[in-house]
Amino acid sequence: MVVDGDAVLARLALLLADDFEVALEPAQGSTPAQLALELEPDARGRVLRLQVMFLPDLDDPAVIQLSVGLPYAFDPDEVGPLCRFLCRLNTVLPIGQFGLFEEEGLLYFRANLPFGPGQLDLDLVGWSMSTVEYLVGTLGPLVEQVAAGLDLEEARRLMGALVGSAPED
Repeated sequence: MVVDGDAVLARLALLLADDFEVALEPAQGSTPAQLALELEPDARGRVLRLQVMFLPDLDDPAVIQLSVGLPYAFDPDEVGPLCRFLCRLNTVLPIGQFGLFEEEGLLYFRANLPFGPGQLDLDLVGWSMSTVEYLVGTLGPLVEQVAAGLDLEEARRLMGALVGSAPED
């Protein structure tokens, strides 16, 4: 199934314009079109953006990627505990995962949604976007604390209070 990603993103932009600050960025060269939604500012007033795009060269099935770059600093020499925490946290998430591009110094949240033959379910995309916003808003501050050096045992305790138990290491 070949999906006209530009048309789908334009429809999403229209549907979401009443609830979000939305910007549709057209495709440029090898960079696919993207929809950027401004999420609620975090506790420090930083603006978070949800980027929505179809992954290039995947059309059977088509895959929509939802991603949020997180403005959290971390010590490059201390990524081990942060990565261990992210792996543990990801085990309890309903969709997506928190991750780290170490060399770029970037923490992120990302979810990929494949769509097989048939009609693209915009309700599912909307639910997924809301879930990403909730997860980033609820768990992002804890990820930031761990990135700043919070003890892993304390982080696991706080995670348990937020989402329940996770499998043991």
